[in-house]
Amino acid sequence: MGNIGQSIALIGGPLLAHRFGIAAPFLLFGLASLTWGIVFAIFARNARGKRVPKTIGQNFKFLRRTKLAWVLSLFYSLTFGGFVTLSIYLPTIYQETFSINSTTAGALTATFVIVATACRPFGGWVSDRIGGRKLLLIVLLGVFLIGWTLAIQSMLLFTLGSIGSAVLLGLGNGGVFKLVPEYFPKQTGTVTGLVGAAGGLGGFFPPIFLGVMKDMMGSYTFGFLALSLFGLICAGVLCITFLEVNPPNSTVPSR
Repeated sequence: MGNIGQSIALIGGPLLAHRFGIAAPFLLFGLASLTWGIVFAIFARNARGKRVPKTIGQNFKFLRRTKLAWVLSLFYSLTFGGFVTLSIYLPTIYQETFSINSTTAGALTATFVIVATACRPFGGWVSDRIGGRKLLLIVLLGVFLIGWTLAIQSMLLFTLGSIGSAVLLGLGNGGVFKLVPEYFPKQTGTVTGLVGAAGGLGGFFPPIFLGVMKDMMGSYTFGFLALSLFGLICAGVLCITFLEVNPPNSTVPSR
């Protein structure tokens, strides 16, 4: 659902701003937030059972000594951050690099967003069957390979690469959040917060990096090659940290 909200904002925001003025999307977002806040206040209930809440200091202490939480954050910074980055930059790349009109660029970007959003729950489903670690390894190696197609100055290869990226990143997002409660059943909220924050940062810095590479090198090629290399690095980190570590209380061999 988070992906869907981001997708609606990405596609609908500019349309509303163009039709009704720059303030329209912000006013609509504020109204929607207020509405859902009221609904939440009326209907939301705390989970049954009491658990002594930990202090912020205790949570930070736990995160400082738990490397797997940071590793999952690294993976999510790639999978969700990559989704946000391409959602933002695809229209610009299509228009600047391949000289197509804004309508076609928007349609191709919408296709990317829809595919990535649809693949996220499917990633959770696949993780339930083959294991989140195995799925993430496939995804990360796939990102390494498909990053090269994005770096090639061919609209056909770039479009196929962007759709392939949507599939991989969507699956990867689902795979990461399969592993969070699996490895941290008692600290799911704390680790989820860290992983989610990493995803937000992953969507913030890569667009800046792509812009810098475009200004320095004259194309986005080196930016996508860096994305490819990052996927390979993450795959190596996964092999080192996760493949030999089973979840707590697990009686199932590592997958």
